[in-house]
Amino acid sequence: MNDLKPFLETILELADPWFIDEITFDQEQVRIDIYLDFRKGGTFSCPLCSTSGCKVHDSTMKSWRHMNLFQYKAYLHARLPRVACPSHGIHTAKVPWAREGSGFTLLFEAFAMSLISGASLTITSTRLSRSRIFRMSPPSASMKRPENGATTTSPPLSLSRVKAPSS
Repeated sequence: MNDLKPFLETILELADPWFIDEITFDQEQVRIDIYLDFRKGGTFSCPLCSTSGCKVHDSTMKSWRHMNLFQYKAYLHARLPRVACPSHGIHTAKVPWAREGSGFTLLFEAFAMSLISGASLTITSTRLSRSRIFRMSPPSASMKRPENGATTTSPPLSLSRVKAPSS
């Protein structure tokens, strides 16, 4: 599995100080778990004022449902750094792969919204986690089906094109 780390770091678009620490694979559960971490001494921006270079105060574990890797459900797990900003005190840093407070990655949310916009909620919720699908934001206007009912083809999803809504 260690041979996959550079490949997955590239497709997840991880940048320093983030890296993949461990990958576990459970064939019985049809599941892949990817454990992310940040390098010792890594700094982050304050989530309130964007001041860069804030040192890590402590961290807490968080998990996100990611898009499937082939037929395997994929989950990202990471220590979320809480940074010490000189102006705002201690706050949880933002991560590039998910919105604050979400249990899904940005790519998974975009995929789920595309399913929702083109299928009934019953069909969509059977493909996705029924209990969590209702906590996602409603699809944006750009993700809705055109008025004439025509379907459109979208380019492949990429984190560089899927950004969290500004708050």
